[in-house]
Amino acid sequence: MVAACFAACSGAPSDEETDAGPTPDSGLNRDAGLASDAGARVDAGVPIADAGVSGDAGVGLDAGSANDAGVTASSDAGTPMDSGASIDAGTAVDAGSVFDAGADAGSVDSGAVDAGPHDAGLAALNDEFDSVSTTARWADLYPAKHATLDIDVSLDGSLTMVPVAQNFTGWYSEYEGPLFYKNVTGNFVVETSLTLGTATDRNTTPVLANSFCQGGFVIRDPSSVAFNQRWIMYNFGYQDTAVAREIKTTIPSVSGTTDSLSTLNLNNVAGAANRGALRVCRLGSVFRFFHRHPGEATWVEEVFRSTGSAPTRVMGNGPQPARADNSVLSFDRPDLAATVQVGLYVGNYTPPASGVRGEFEYVRFGEVNSVADCLRDL
Repeated sequence: MVAACFAACSGAPSDEETDAGPTPDSGLNRDAGLASDAGARVDAGVPIADAGVSGDAGVGLDAGSANDAGVTASSDAGTPMDSGASIDAGTAVDAGSVFDAGADAGSVDSGAVDAGPHDAGLAALNDEFDSVSTTARWADLYPAKHATLDIDVSLDGSLTMVPVAQNFTGWYSEYEGPLFYKNVTGNFVVETSLTLGTATDRNTTPVLANSFCQGGFVIRDPSSVAFNQRWIMYNFGYQDTAVAREIKTTIPSVSGTTDSLSTLNLNNVAGAANRGALRVCRLGSVFRFFHRHPGEATWVEEVFRSTGSAPTRVMGNGPQPARADNSVLSFDRPDLAATVQVGLYVGNYTPPASGVRGEFEYVRFGEVNSVADCLRDL
């Protein structure tokens, strides 16, 4: 059952009993994996063809080469970079565009938007969250899922989202949470900067074992319906037993009549930071994920780690394909439509007593034609 899997699949005791969710897929042991929620982000550009509907349980998993190491970009903190210029992987990226090197180590600087030639048409999707008037430019998928959602009201220059204080406001299998989104067509990169705190203290991470208190991006196919969910997520927060980033893909069930299949990957956040910038980059059917937390001067691509002190934790009721150590953690989703809903999300599996509150400083989009463009300044 979906509800049971959220807690039982984690390998840790559930904090409370939950109702059994939708009927499990008869071909899977729903209690064998681990559950969670997640966030993600995206952008638009060149239209791509809709590859159609697929219920194959093997869809939407490893898009990277087995030996393809994650991409990083070296940085010169505080040095402005022309956002109109594309960059090659490994070329310097201005750390000041996300984190102000001269500011307090915990602060996040949204910087200024300079739409370069790559951004024709996409700059209109940017939002610095400095005016309540931009609220009308977004769509709210499930208003009943959040207690607070406002722009430049609760906190100057931010979008604030607080989920309702109840179980299952996260995205997993058949569970759906808040989603504040824009429609984006084709290739894109999208970036946001987020602080995830408690309801009353933005500097404190909400902590509860297996609560999956998180915020970030959800990228959803608008055709998603029960048992045929098609979306990916990228987020960070207190997940199972640690503050981690979650990289998740969800596909339809094999039969199309039982629970959709979610596979999530958890990579710990260094220093358990509750602030950071996230990027999702769509190139054709492949989605790649990048992060930059305080103290990280460069964009770092998500990779799968099977060794070391903090290996990637793989959970869920979906397929778990073999991945090589230090290989790019990306998803190939040819089943997703050309136009997807790219949205912001804050939610949880089980709400901690402290509550959960996400504050997004901006959302910026850019066109991409190569992996190098995924790292360009926005």
